[in-house]
Amino acid sequence: MSQFTVHANFQNRRIQVRMLPNESGQLLLERSCKVLELDAAGYGLKAGKSMVDLSLPLRLSGLIAGSKVEIVPVSNKPYNVNIALQLEDINSRVSVTVSSSDTVLEALNKGGATAGVNLVQRVADSGYYYIPTVRFLNKTLVSLSDLSKPISYYGIKSASLLRVKLELSDIPFEHIKNDLVFCHPEEASESQRPTEENKLVSIQSTSTEITNGSISQPAADTPSTPVTRTENESKMNSRKVQVYKSAESSTPQNANYEDDEATYELTLDRAKQYQAMLSNKARSNGPLLTKALREKLQEERAPQISEMFIRIRLPDETQIQSGFHPNESINAVYSFVRSTLKDPTINFQLSAPRPARSFDESDTSTLTDLLGFSSRVLLLMTLEGQARMQRNSLLKDDYLKSALDISAATESSSADDLKHTDDQNSKHTEPTITKSASKTAPTKSMPKWLKLGKK
Repeated sequence: MSQFTVHANFQNRRIQVRMLPNESGQLLLERSCKVLELDAAGYGLKAGKSMVDLSLPLRLSGLIAGSKVEIVPVSNKPYNVNIALQLEDINSRVSVTVSSSDTVLEALNKGGATAGVNLVQRVADSGYYYIPTVRFLNKTLVSLSDLSKPISYYGIKSASLLRVKLELSDIPFEHIKNDLVFCHPEEASESQRPTEENKLVSIQSTSTEITNGSISQPAADTPSTPVTRTENESKMNSRKVQVYKSAESSTPQNANYEDDEATYELTLDRAKQYQAMLSNKARSNGPLLTKALREKLQEERAPQISEMFIRIRLPDETQIQSGFHPNESINAVYSFVRSTLKDPTINFQLSAPRPARSFDESDTSTLTDLLGFSSRVLLLMTLEGQARMQRNSLLKDDYLKSALDISAATESSSADDLKHTDDQNSKHTEPTITKSASKTAPTKSMPKWLKLGKK
């Protein structure tokens, strides 16, 4: 790849810098400031009326042979940067907000605390240091001197992606542990177990250990339960829990269902109900309502529910069900599920099947805001991280002993839903049907032409 010349101007001084098309704008700024004896941290590059993105290669910045750039002072005031870390060792991605004045190591330390993985003070059994290797665009940071520079030095800005991989170095950890002063000493233990600091992050960020390229589960005595669990403990003890186990037969339940033709026959009463419902929806003779009146009317028409029955389907096709107050948060459902598991520290996520959406454990919204005004809701439980390799039963033995067959539960639930729907339809349509029938029902009388013909 051939080199080209870029002209850099600074206070009526012009220099020529030889660059390659794949080299970054930060490197152009460093070489220019080195010749002019300036500190590159306090300056930037300006081409025309716009600033040059220092993180991009010159071929993507629009700088060609003979381009002219101006070295201008920039503000050193730190600002927040939202970046993403792709942890290649555990195939996970985490977002973290750091300051532009933070070093790359400090950014990795904050990202590791969010993900529950020690990225900056990991030690092998032999006592050598696992150094994090960071790749950003066409730059690779492999030394501690490169990682100790601020992220603004490399032009890292919001929405940037850093790929992080831990590699075993030939540096003893005892020689460099004093340089990592921003980390807590207890994080550098040889066992690499998660500390109490990990309580500040979500319960889903359970710490894992990477040793010689392998990942192991955290210790069972690791205290990683959420703080809100103790608040909901009394509620969980009073909840009525019902467990359903999957059918022993491999034949799908729908295959054994005998279809009844009478179910699809439209009776006269049901046809009148449907006609009344369509007539009510088609009426537009009412007065126009303001936004406040419409919202008030929607609140009055909203179904009133005092208890929501939420059923959670586990990966092993086992289901657990309990009742919740509509004003409770999704965190109460997470705490309830953890109370029924053998390992409460396992990583999982709850989601709704249709429409597909997942719920964060730290979300403070009420169940009615997330799930709507429904008395029965089905949620799916998905394991995360190393918990996906779990093949044994997840529930405690006490709950499995009292488990019922899922087929009986499905039939009873379908019957209840059908009864509830019929009651709601009849409640809203019976008065309209009776009224319309009373008005339109004709009296059976003999027509006049027939009377005249009999004379």
